[in-house]
Amino acid sequence: MDRRTIGGLAGMASPAVFTAFLAAAGAIVPGYDHVSQHVSELARQSGPHAWVMRLGLVIVGILDLLLARGLARGAPSRPGRIGSALVAMLGVATVGVGMFPLQPAGTEPTPLARAHLGVALTAFTLDVVTPLVFAAHFRDAARSQTMRGLSLASGILGAVLLVPVLFGLFPAHKGLVQRAFLAVPFAWTGIIGAWLLVARPEDRDAIDPRR
Repeated sequence: MDRRTIGGLAGMASPAVFTAFLAAAGAIVPGYDHVSQHVSELARQSGPHAWVMRLGLVIVGILDLLLARGLARGAPSRPGRIGSALVAMLGVATVGVGMFPLQPAGTEPTPLARAHLGVALTAFTLDVVTPLVFAAHFRDAARSQTMRGLSLASGILGAVLLVPVLFGLFPAHKGLVQRAFLAVPFAWTGIIGAWLLVARPEDRDAIDPRR
């Protein structure tokens, strides 16, 4: 398979892989509540079965890196190249979220926990910015106005939903709020992965006719 096909499959798999690991970890960690607790609390240092969510996050990050390689070939415009680099950065940040867990509950933040907060904030920011950059690519690509609209919608809706996540609004439902936010970029990831697989060559390569 070529890079574009591998990247497309990776993008489509990413939401399902994340959801599967989240469901599995939530089911085996005693007392975990998806409504009131963040995803990262499943991967706390010394937490029971924390390796499950950590592994899931690392795999999702690797899938993002594969998607970035595919997009680098499938979106050859300048915004497309920038967007592909941002997807790669998102992959690295997501791996970091998995490798740098939060401190054990009820203890002071550790260096790993501080690193976790930094890479998580980076990942959240990229979740919003990346689709907006790709919207600029699809603006100039022939027959890609649907993808442009979906990318714009993802970036704008993601930005709106990120506000309560960052400012701790609705604390009793912070887990649900975070999941609502994460659903948007994960949906976009799956959609753009499918686009890499099914778009006709003239749709993917309209900006560079030599490809």
